[in-house]
Amino acid sequence: MSMGPGGGLSMGPGGGLSMGPGGGLSMGPGGGLSMGPGGGLSMGPNPWRRLPTGNLWNPGHRMDYDLMLAPAPGIGGAEVGELFLLGALIGVLGGLGNDTVTVQSQQVSAQTVFDEALNAIRTQDYSRAFESFSVLSESGYPEAQFNLGLMYRRGDGVMPDINRAIALWEQAASTGQIDAQKNLGILFSNGVSVPQDTERAFPWFLQAANQGEPSSQYMVGLAYLGIGVDADESLSFHWMRQAARSGHTEAMIYTWSNYTAGRGTEVNFENAFYWADRAAEAGRVDAKLLRSALLSEGIGVDNNYQAANADLQVLARLGIAEAQSMLAENYIRGRGLLKNLLTGYFWLSVATQVEPSASSEDLMSYERWLLENGTSAATLDAIAQEAEECMSSNYAECSR
Repeated sequence: MSMGPGGGLSMGPGGGLSMGPGGGLSMGPGGGLSMGPGGGLSMGPNPWRRLPTGNLWNPGHRMDYDLMLAPAPGIGGAEVGELFLLGALIGVLGGLGNDTVTVQSQQVSAQTVFDEALNAIRTQDYSRAFESFSVLSESGYPEAQFNLGLMYRRGDGVMPDINRAIALWEQAASTGQIDAQKNLGILFSNGVSVPQDTERAFPWFLQAANQGEPSSQYMVGLAYLGIGVDADESLSFHWMRQAARSGHTEAMIYTWSNYTAGRGTEVNFENAFYWADRAAEAGRVDAKLLRSALLSEGIGVDNNYQAANADLQVLARLGIAEAQSMLAENYIRGRGLLKNLLTGYFWLSVATQVEPSASSEDLMSYERWLLENGTSAATLDAIAQEAEECMSSNYAECSR
């Protein structure tokens, strides 16, 4: 750890946080945020990686049936973001008036058939759902085509058939069905069950993006980095900002990076901070760490160690080693906190236990300095024990 009066916090090559005087922010090579001198953001080696987790792709998370159903067990949320359209789509069918379809020799409304299919999904009566969606699909209803395609994709009530699923989704997508467009993009971009084909994915994402679908806007922004389409920084920025405005938190991070680097737009640190702050307020832990760094350095916002420390106190107790190390330095330097060299040692000890490769050398160096300047070994041993107790309690019993 560099503790010189003129420099920022450095945690060496082990993947920690670097905050030099030039404002460069690095969070290691493992796919985290990286912001070099030019402000460029690195999010890992494969931008077409599995879509980021969130409301629609959060593994194991199920949304209410009156809206939609997230991926079922066995389909990880970070794989294909497939959804059953549920009650939210009933209103679409509700506009059909007196249009009817025949089911088991009875004349019933299309909405009733759709309702029955949704109820069957709730009870996992997939054979019944498959029959109802099939009838509606043959009658040309896009939402039924989408759901029937999903059943073929997953093998619910029918033998899995990815080609049939694609054909049904393409039928629905051609009518403007936004979830079918998005799923086709996801399918081909991820290469799940089909060969990866980013060029084939792009038009589907673009169609959904033009209808305002945030995740597709984000993927189009990624594509314009040169994935499946010619690179165009201005268009990449445009779509990332659109997705960010729609609430897509990873797009907010990219928009921060674009404003910082002047990539596709003019450099604007105030706008950059705005989007980092938006992402942090949306709950992203990495964005909260980023915001605390920007507040500490005064990049795009007035320097405010008190506000930075508020984030760091929370993040440190979530087990984020970078936050623990930054909090340690602020205690050691008295930045926005009452200076306390031993509390700084406490948090650096915790950080070392969380990420030994990143912090152990810093801890040993600081420990030597404390011993040379009058702190007893017994005192340091007691603080190290406090740090162990803090971690063993999952941060519930941290005395500092």
